[in-house]
Amino acid sequence: MRNIKLTIEYDGKDFNGWQKQPNKLNIQGEIERAIEGVTKEKVELYASGRTDAGVHAFGQVANFKTNSSIPINKMATAINSQLKYSIRIKNAEEVDIGFHSRYNCKEKTYAYVINNEEQASAIFRNMEYHFPKKLDVEKMKEYIVELWNRKWHGSQKLFTTDDIVINKESAVNDDRIGWEDSMYVCVKRMGSEDYIKEYGVPQCIGICATKYKK
Repeated sequence: MRNIKLTIEYDGKDFNGWQKQPNKLNIQGEIERAIEGVTKEKVELYASGRTDAGVHAFGQVANFKTNSSIPINKMATAINSQLKYSIRIKNAEEVDIGFHSRYNCKEKTYAYVINNEEQASAIFRNMEYHFPKKLDVEKMKEYIVELWNRKWHGSQKLFTTDDIVINKESAVNDDRIGWEDSMYVCVKRMGSEDYIKEYGVPQCIGICATKYKK
């Protein structure tokens, strides 16, 4: 038995999220179908986390177990041959049999992209929110903290605006697609050691305001 770890990139625009759902197009089901097509085995694909309908991923990690003898250096190409072009296996590697994408995950980054230019982009319109007005950075920081504390911790206020740094580095700054950051707001320290011990996964939320390279 082999345990295969996949690094996956997908455009989620046409999908109803990651998780398998009856009679709905989803990422997990499409990849499992593709894997079955090349290994002739039904597999269960375990992801580091689930994405909602319309959400994209640059580095989703998932793993599955197989008795297939397909060489690992050919695995990604083989699976991609059975997939829609909006889903790509970027890398496949053989890992320890006990590895689990969810339980061994150490960090996740969620990025919400705002195009702050005057005119919206035709190319990236499904990957960003167009907001051509001046951004109130301090308010954005306050809302990040409020959202996080209310969503995940109820009345327990673990984070403040002091936990947020503004810098030029972005999880979605990628020369291949021409993004150039003008501002990036990131919660740099999502949780104490107690939080990580309780929930298992430190989190990072990024809100990027971008402009395009000319």
